[in-house]
Amino acid sequence: MKIAALILSFTLAFLASNCLADEATLTDKDFDLITLSSDKPAEFGRVFLSGIPWVNYTRGLLRLPTEKITAITKGKPIKKARLVLNLGVIDNAPGHPLHIFEINKPWNDGLTWMTTDGIEPWMAGKYEDNIDKATQDINLPMAEITLPSEPGEKTEEIDITSLLQEWAGGSVDNHGLLFKMGPTIHGKPDQGRWEVDIFEAKIILEFSR
Repeated sequence: MKIAALILSFTLAFLASNCLADEATLTDKDFDLITLSSDKPAEFGRVFLSGIPWVNYTRGLLRLPTEKITAITKGKPIKKARLVLNLGVIDNAPGHPLHIFEINKPWNDGLTWMTTDGIEPWMAGKYEDNIDKATQDINLPMAEITLPSEPGEKTEEIDITSLLQEWAGGSVDNHGLLFKMGPTIHGKPDQGRWEVDIFEAKIILEFSR
């Protein structure tokens, strides 16, 4: 009886150890954060979303190379992936939410508001071929974050498990994420401005041991 109990205890401990997951936290030292402006060069190292109707707009991008994912997980299956954003709302009079899209076009460090690399437009032959066209075949955002209209801070966590599994497995091309807030061009000049700073971003990965 004691032997059977000992065997059972050992078996349960063995199964539990194999069900445990390793965890890694990635910060902006591991991925790229970029702010694209409609009238300024790209700014690397941060995401600052703003809009002054008919004057200036910005969008944000996050790029996490697939090689970085596989280097951390060492090819082990991803069990869970979370994107954690710490947001500072400076102004949001129109009450716009923050939308996060998967980008479906390749781009490089030469990108601009209108082009993927300084030459190739985000969507050739269309009116306003700007960065928003980087999600031209995706109708709905992968996440929507409701933001207050008054100044304040907010932390939001988004489940990106399936996306990172697809990126790591190679079933979906990894072109990063687009942070979008408010429309461009279309909007009344007096509808109010918005300014939101993503002052901290991290990705928490859980993968099998």
